[in-house]
Amino acid sequence: MRYIVNDSQMKNLESYIINNIGIPSVVLMEKAALAVRDKVLDLCSDKDKILIVCGVGNNGADGLAVARLLHDKGVVCAFLVIGNKDKATDEWRLQYNILSKLSEVEEVTIKAMSEYNIIVDAIFGIGLKRNVEGEFETVIKRINEMSSSGKARVVAIDVPSGINSSTAKVMNVAVKADYTVTFAYEKTGIRMYPGAMYAGDKEIADIGISYDESYHVDRTQIYTHTLEDYDLLPKRLAYSNKGTYGKLMIIAGGKNMAGAAVFSGLSAYRMGTGLVYVLTREENRNILQKRLPEAVLIADDKEDVAVTIRKYADKVDAIVCGPGLGTDENNDEAVDMIKAVLKIKDKPVILDADALNIIAKEKLYNELSNNMILTPHIGEMARLTGSSIKDIKDDMQGYAMDFARDNNVTLVLKDAVSIVADKEGLFYLNSSGNSGMSTAGSGDVLTGIMGALCSMYASLDRHGIIVDGVKDYRRLAVTLAVYIHGLAGDYAKMKMGERPLISRDICKAVEKIMGEKEWKRLF
Repeated sequence: MRYIVNDSQMKNLESYIINNIGIPSVVLMEKAALAVRDKVLDLCSDKDKILIVCGVGNNGADGLAVARLLHDKGVVCAFLVIGNKDKATDEWRLQYNILSKLSEVEEVTIKAMSEYNIIVDAIFGIGLKRNVEGEFETVIKRINEMSSSGKARVVAIDVPSGINSSTAKVMNVAVKADYTVTFAYEKTGIRMYPGAMYAGDKEIADIGISYDESYHVDRTQIYTHTLEDYDLLPKRLAYSNKGTYGKLMIIAGGKNMAGAAVFSGLSAYRMGTGLVYVLTREENRNILQKRLPEAVLIADDKEDVAVTIRKYADKVDAIVCGPGLGTDENNDEAVDMIKAVLKIKDKPVILDADALNIIAKEKLYNELSNNMILTPHIGEMARLTGSSIKDIKDDMQGYAMDFARDNNVTLVLKDAVSIVADKEGLFYLNSSGNSGMSTAGSGDVLTGIMGALCSMYASLDRHGIIVDGVKDYRRLAVTLAVYIHGLAGDYAKMKMGERPLISRDICKAVEKIMGEKEWKRLF
């Protein structure tokens, strides 16, 4: 697990270290500047000309310190100051006064920018809330022109200037960096999009701020999984049977949508679930029996669907509902299905795709409860909230957290970087996956993985089997499912590239990373 911070958390961290631990801000600044200097030294040769573009805040002070440290190494560089020096921070004034005594480090004007081929962006850093305009906009556009034309490479300090370091929003214009050296922890603004598109290759520099100390300041945890967390997956036991590894019911697959049930069921089995029941339309029977004969098929139209759901719900450890159900034909039956599922309060219930559309259309929000996990993409989230897609994209974190809290659910907001939030303040940002996963059926694979983990952890918990390092089974099942889904996509990408990737490739990759002992070496 690796922690990620937003701008207010990072400021609290720094404040705690400075005021409670007693490490002066200039010491932290020196460590930060050393990390950036080392990155620039890795990139430059004797022929390169380096320019540090500085604002008048502490990010600019970092830049001034970088110029001084490059000079100490015998590297010729110059700096450019943007903004009103009379409004500079105390740390900036200190660094500027030191640098002004080094005559070899020249302060230049905007007109001289074209002479340089390595640009260090030290204009804003974290905490930017207003749109970038005026002289700042002019300089940032100039940096981007130099970068896009191949005339310069750009290194950003902490976050590219113009990116909101909490929401990842572009504040009118932002520096398009080739490299970003960020300090202590990755910032949410460069983990999420569109900010991540501006950060280039990211490097996290240790400057002496640890999360243990920050915990006294802000208990809100934002984190992502790493490969080490793979070891938290449910273990296989020598003395066991299929019931040990959970029973899952998947309600999926409307007319001409059998693939959704196949992908969800197959990925659940590949994760290691002991038994999968699939409730689907009778028309899907032949396809399911051919493509997924291991599943127990429930496709009898004679019994009331609500009665069927309740009967099988009593047999399983978790339920998936929604993939490919359809909302047009047999809408009344689909609505009855969702209403029946929403009455289940004693086990994990994963609501996806058309289940979400029906909840939004029928306004069934009052039936939601804390055992339920909703997995909308941005469009489905817009229908659930009544907000525009643009507004949600501008503040994915806020919308996810508000919806989870207001409706007492766990929410998985799916995007290029998926988010998990719940009413307790969980905030997970995914760090796996790629654009090849933007393909039909990918979400169905995710629901199968998530259902599998929910059922397996619930079954182990019911059997009194403790998994080392696991405190909250349901929370871990959800976040780890999102991560494993992305890992499977990344594995598939390594084998065949992003462009031709389809959902059965992701299913096949789940099989590989669950079964091959040496798969981690590819990452």
